[in-house]
Amino acid sequence: MKRAMKAIAITLCIVLVLGSIMTAVDLCRLHNVALENPPFVICTESMQDGGSGKYQGLFHSVDIKGNFMPEDELPGITHYTFYIFGIKVDEGIRD
Repeated sequence: MKRAMKAIAITLCIVLVLGSIMTAVDLCRLHNVALENPPFVICTESMQDGGSGKYQGLFHSVDIKGNFMPEDELPGITHYTFYIFGIKVDEGIRD
């Protein structure tokens, strides 16, 4: 029984650490690195432009709006809202 509890505790710690790292990387790519796409999310609701929509990560979610059509002059993300456990923690707009 002790061995099973220890295995569960170690597994939970690993999931928490990895989830925290993935959340931090996604937030840094959006916030600090010129609004680049976050690598650790999957699209759950997409728009017709091929990039805007709602994205879900392990502990976080992101709403992305942008110019993703070939005819757009400034392609890429123009606005994002970052949530951790459903609480808005960051928002950014490209100038």
